[in-house]
Amino acid sequence: MNGAARHGLPHIGKRWSRRRVLFVAAAACGLPFAGRSAGSSPADRTPTYSWRGSALGAPAQITLQHSDPRSVRRTIRACLDEIARLDAVFSLHNERSEIVRLNRRGYLRQPSLDLRILMEQSQWLGHITDGAFDITVQPLWQTYAQHFREAHADRRGPAQEALTRVRGHIDYRQVDIGSGAIGFLKSGMAATLNGIAQGAITDRIADILKNESYDRVLVDIGEIAALEAPANTTGWHVRIDDPVSPGQPLGRVRLANRAIATSSGHATRFDASGDHHHLFDPATGRSAARHRSVSVIAGTAALSDALSTALSVLPADRAATVLREAGAEKALLVTPEGTASWIAGA
Repeated sequence: MNGAARHGLPHIGKRWSRRRVLFVAAAACGLPFAGRSAGSSPADRTPTYSWRGSALGAPAQITLQHSDPRSVRRTIRACLDEIARLDAVFSLHNERSEIVRLNRRGYLRQPSLDLRILMEQSQWLGHITDGAFDITVQPLWQTYAQHFREAHADRRGPAQEALTRVRGHIDYRQVDIGSGAIGFLKSGMAATLNGIAQGAITDRIADILKNESYDRVLVDIGEIAALEAPANTTGWHVRIDDPVSPGQPLGRVRLANRAIATSSGHATRFDASGDHHHLFDPATGRSAARHRSVSVIAGTAALSDALSTALSVLPADRAATVLREAGAEKALLVTPEGTASWIAGA
């Protein structure tokens, strides 16, 4: 019996279509780590509730400690409604979402505050990462997807000429973001927020719970955000697994009032070899091959999400500087051979 049934919480697994699954696949945010909540001591009698279901097309879990099950049910429903609302802003697989309409027309009048804030934050992250985080790489995704859909596709990936042409449409600085409209300043551009939106939604759910006076909370919606630690512990247990060998831990952390996200090219591949995947280097148009995976711990899941993407592209010697400039705590970089090293930031 799952947590939803056991505690009488709503279960929404069947509400999400296959297109939701594709949203997660496109974002490559099926993280290779699982939250492990520490058990309460016998002296602490506050019940622990754990809702499990699907959100954004992937397994999701919200774990919290609270004394009133009716309050828990009401708050979880509010969280699920918010997830659905934000999906209509950020999802590339919702034909009516704001980001899809922006990409279709090249401009969007009266964008929501949610979209404007996240795109502004993305431009700032593009600046401090020297363009390694670039929300306008969506044309590369489309190019690779089309290439590998073809029968007998060249295993080396799209031709260099095609990538050079597509790269001419990629530049996060060429997005004009205003209160009345968002528009691309060059033709042929398209944006994706898949490298930050799942973290932003995770943060929003954590904020809802905090505003409802829930403090001992772990939210796992692709990215993980923790509020206060469970009673009599120093933090929620989080295990970081090897993306090549699921179940094989590369690191363990205790999380409290922080967030963690992981990016890995092994999460979403265009080809069987895995040489071509979703983590594009905007400077070359090719899939990044510097790291097997990157995990980032920061104050928000959105920041962790975006920085894990950017550091997957950047050389390891740039990691500490970027982490400090962004205000992130640390990152776990795993080499292609599987060696894991923590890099300190702020």
